[in-house]
Formats: sequence, structure tokens, C-alpha cells
Amino acid sequence: MNIYSAQCLLPPAVVTTGPSDPQMRQIRDVLYGFPERTIKILDFGAGKGRLITNLLEAATSITSLSTNLDYIALDCDSENRIECEAQIARVYGDVKHRWFKTSQSLIERHNKGSFDVIVITNVLHEISPKYWLKLFGSTGELTELLADKGQLLLVEDQRIPIGETAHEFGFIVLDTVAIKDLFMISGNDEQIIQASERDGRLKAHLIPKSYLARCDKNSVQKALESHCQHSKSEIEMLRAQRDKNKARLFAFWVHQYANAKLALEAR
Repeated sequence: MNIYSAQCLLPPAVVTTGPSDPQMRQIRDVLYGFPERTIKILDFGAGKGRLITNLLEAATSITSLSTNLDYIALDCDSENRIECEAQIARVYGDVKHRWFKTSQSLIERHNKGSFDVIVITNVLHEISPKYWLKLFGSTGELTELLADKGQLLLVEDQRIPIGETAHEFGFIVLDTVAIKDLFMISGNDEQIIQASERDGRLKAHLIPKSYLARCDKNSVQKALESHCQHSKSEIEMLRAQRDKNKARLFAFWVHQYANAKLALEAR
């Protein structure tokens, strides 16, 4: 638990994985489920190009991938740009207009409403709740980038094994219930969860543009409150179990509770 807490004082690391990685498989399964046509996707927080690398390694050929997938990368951090562009070049040859640092520069080359899918893999927890409305909501950057029938593919490790400080509130990993609260999903709305593995640890949510547009300041508040309550329940359950082998998991939920509380108090 002390190690995890110490990690929570450090910035997040950028990871790479192989094609057998379950999160990459979840993404491929969703993308392969689309009708046979060229799909335009935005890799939000692309890092080192983990997504395009794994899609290439799993593809039958470079030609089939480049024909069926129009891949664009967006990352506010330029540190891994060269490595990411190198992976893009393996598929498309020319990397011009395929990597962007800001939404503004992206929109200058790619129209609003032109993306079929925006993929966010292990990135949402690194974004401060203060900026959720900048991305989502009726005028959010990601909402506006999606086509009318476009969708957000949100993939997260729900219990990340290494702590980090990604923003002023640490890191906040929303689970399905809190995500539904964030986008006001209820009643007869379609199910957003596409995949769940390892006892619910690895989840993929596919969220239509129309749901993203519902996000507002009240739903952000509700999502944080929901996450805070969920974290508290997990802490109480783990305390009752008194299983020393779950110390890391206990540390995760303690930090989730504290981080969500801090975010709520700052509103």
C-alpha cells in the first residue's frame, strides 16, 4: 500500500503492448463490428502509437488496414510524437496531417463531424474533471468532431495497478455507473458496455455522440458523487475482508475516494 501511495505522487507513464493485449483486442472487436467501409478514427491521447501498432500487427496486410482505416492521432504531449509517427508511417507511408498536438490544428485539416469513432484508451482518468465539459457536452471538442452517428470508444483499466498523479486531483477512474451518470444514460437508452474482462477490471464502453452531448455541469457533479460513493463501498468491503493480499486494491480505492472528494470540494 505504501508503494502504491508513493506512485500516486508521480506523473503517469506511457505504455506499449503487443497484439495479444486484451484492451487492444477489445478495441479491434468493436472496430471490426462496423460495416465494411473506411472508418475514420481519432486516437485521443495517442502516446507512442500503441493503437495503430497493435492494429497493424493484427491485420492481414498493411493494404487492408490502410484501406479500411483512416487513422488520425491527437496528443497534447509532443514527447512521443516521433515514435508515434514512425508507427503511422508503417501503415500509410506519409504521416503528413495524421498527428496533431491541439484540437484547433486538427480541425484546420479535418472537419468537425468527420470522425466515425474516437478512441480513448486509459486516458480519461488522466483528465481533470475541470476539463470534462471542454471535451463533452453539446459543444465539447470531441462531441463536435464526431459524425452524427459517431461514437466514443472508452477503454479503461478500472483498477490500474500503478498509482499516478495525472492532474491536480490525482487520477479518477470512472466505472460504468459513474459513466452513465456523466452522460445521463438511463431508462430505454441503449447499453454502452461492449466488453468486460478480468472480473470487470478491463472494460470497453461505446457511447453514441447523442449521449456525449448530454453532459453538463450537473452530470459531472453526479458522476463524481457516484464515484465517491462507489469507492467508499469498496473500501468498507475490503476492510471487512481483512485480506492482506488485497492491500494494493485497497490503496487504489482509498485514493479514488480521496481524489473524487477533492474534485467535488473544488467545484
